[in-house]
Amino acid sequence: MINFFRNIRRRLLDSGSLRKYLVYAFGEIILVVLGILIALQINAWNQGRLNRKEERVILHNLHEEFLRHQEVWTKHAPKIQKTIDITNQLVKLCGQNNQSITPQNIDTLILKSFEVPPFKSPQPVLQELNSSGRLYLIHDDQLKSHLSEWLSKLDYLNLDDEMILDWTKFRIHPYLINRVPYKNWDIAEGKRPAQERSVLGKDYSFIFNDLEFENVMVNRAYFLQRKQSRINELKELIDEIIEETADY
Repeated sequence: MINFFRNIRRRLLDSGSLRKYLVYAFGEIILVVLGILIALQINAWNQGRLNRKEERVILHNLHEEFLRHQEVWTKHAPKIQKTIDITNQLVKLCGQNNQSITPQNIDTLILKSFEVPPFKSPQPVLQELNSSGRLYLIHDDQLKSHLSEWLSKLDYLNLDDEMILDWTKFRIHPYLINRVPYKNWDIAEGKRPAQERSVLGKDYSFIFNDLEFENVMVNRAYFLQRKQSRINELKELIDEIIEETADY
């Protein structure tokens, strides 16, 4: 093909017709430009096809990932509710006549009020998409908005978990350590079944008449309820994202 065009150019130059040569040169330029444009168009079409194929894989993987989030949420939500109920029960006992409450009951209630597992659900697919910048492959703007909102709400939930942990570590435990025998907690948990309860602090129901105890538990209940609210917001997003990726 190159030799063919070269021979044409040579004949035109030999003929001495500058006008015919310029017309031919212009036509050759047009052909080259058209060839480049066609090649670019084919490349763009092929890249678009590959992107759509990758998008389908991404959406399928996201669907599976959020189904797992749904399972984690189903197990996690009742635990949060149970911890809130027990914490509120401790608050209601404050200022009441609690002579019928045994130290064993108090141990169990306080221990169970500490059972606040963080919401942990691995999301390698979304994390990789977010870190690599490949979220652009998803064409559904609403889905991308929900994924962004999910990451944002998850960050706030993690902050709530940290706040609950810090409140327990720096406010509740310092209060209880001088008033309640921790040895009894180990026995209540079954960690020391063969040992007797501590002879110190045999009756510590007096904490329910202490304003400081009521305050630290009221604040803890507030933090737990705020976390529960965020957990419920996550559930709405989980359901929406599962629906938006269901066809893949």
